[in-house]
Amino acid sequence: AQVGGIMTLLNLRLDFVLLSVMAGPAVLGVYAIASKFAELVKVPGMALTYVLYPRYSREGNVRAAADVRRLLPRAGVPLAAAIVPLWALAGWIIPALYGSQFDHAVLPARIILLGLALEGVAGVLTAFLYGIGRPGLNSWAMGAGLVVTVILDLFLIPPFGSTGAAVAAL
Repeated sequence: AQVGGIMTLLNLRLDFVLLSVMAGPAVLGVYAIASKFAELVKVPGMALTYVLYPRYSREGNVRAAADVRRLLPRAGVPLAAAIVPLWALAGWIIPALYGSQFDHAVLPARIILLGLALEGVAGVLTAFLYGIGRPGLNSWAMGAGLVVTVILDLFLIPPFGSTGAAVAAL
């Protein structure tokens, strides 16, 4: 589980390092605003993981799997739907809070939001894998995601800057 957590953090923040080195601090600032705005969607998914994990470890594999099947749509659909107002409001909220110099953060924020559409599902599945004693599967998935993200960052940041980093983060 700890390895998966480290992979998740690297996946969330290694793009900041690469973007800073490859595109400079101004582009990094735009991307930082975009990613922090979009990552508001991650909070409920993480809460699901922390709440469900102990329950799944008590229930056993069969009951936990049945509960996961029942909860996936109940967690996934509302959190995916929460992206719609954030996506629509990004064009107003980001410039209102940070000024017109951050207008370029709106498109990357919207792209990252699309990539976070399954955060509710991910929260339930992560809790399940932790609860049934298989955190390594989650770590492998996070590691694979990290490798893909870094490769895409290397190819997309030079020509597209913060928008390329947002696409890679999908």
